[in-house]
Amino acid sequence: MELNRIIETYLHDQGRLRVWSLIVTVLGDMAAPRKAAMPTARLGVLLDAMGVGRPAQKTALSRLVKDGLALREKTGRTSAYRFSEATWAETIKVEPLIYADPETAEPQDWVIAQSDAPRGLRLTGGFGLWPADQAPQDLGFALKGEIITGDLPPAVIAQDHQTEALALTQLCHGLEGFEGTSLEHAVARVVLIHRWRRYVLRFPKVPQMLAEQDFAGTELPAKVARIYRALSDGSDVWLGEAGEGYGPMPAKPATAQTRFGL
Repeated sequence: MELNRIIETYLHDQGRLRVWSLIVTVLGDMAAPRKAAMPTARLGVLLDAMGVGRPAQKTALSRLVKDGLALREKTGRTSAYRFSEATWAETIKVEPLIYADPETAEPQDWVIAQSDAPRGLRLTGGFGLWPADQAPQDLGFALKGEIITGDLPPAVIAQDHQTEALALTQLCHGLEGFEGTSLEHAVARVVLIHRWRRYVLRFPKVPQMLAEQDFAGTELPAKVARIYRALSDGSDVWLGEAGEGYGPMPAKPATAQTRFGL
């Protein structure tokens, strides 16, 4: 699939794009692992290629700084942006969820409770279901244990959950065997991880035993991981290149957190 079509279909497809959120994805995926700020000029090249106008970029960056989510560093006539300490702390918490190795075995212990706390899989009777290590800490009466049979009240996978899982599956198919410049690889990687990040932070994990047979989300983590890995080499080349108004980004330190098993 052509990159412009991918951008239009999977980035600009749901009304007005939240540019500040897209920048958070870029900084979290490309700058934070390198413990570096991203030069405004480099960020502008990337966002330009994704169809984001310069006025929208400027407004979004100002908002991120004003809200304390990002810091602006100025050196001479150049500037760069990085996460604030508070944003970095929150990023560390969710990175294992966003970049989980799909080869990791499914959680064995789950928590079920009568609660509407966020990111729980909605079951009948007002109950929610969470992997034990992701369950909210302020639940009332709750049960923890292993799922040993699928003959439980059926999991209610919301229609928007189904729709987003299918859209991400189609995005992965569109990026299979992607070829392009190093910048185009970087753009494709951002579109993929932005959509995936939104998905995993919004929708709960569905245990395979309870998933409906045609649920696209079951195989999705492996698909996203495979495409991300395929795009990483080319996009990392772009991050290591200098351009007009910016130098190469530092290499990722050896201590950088593993992403999708890489």
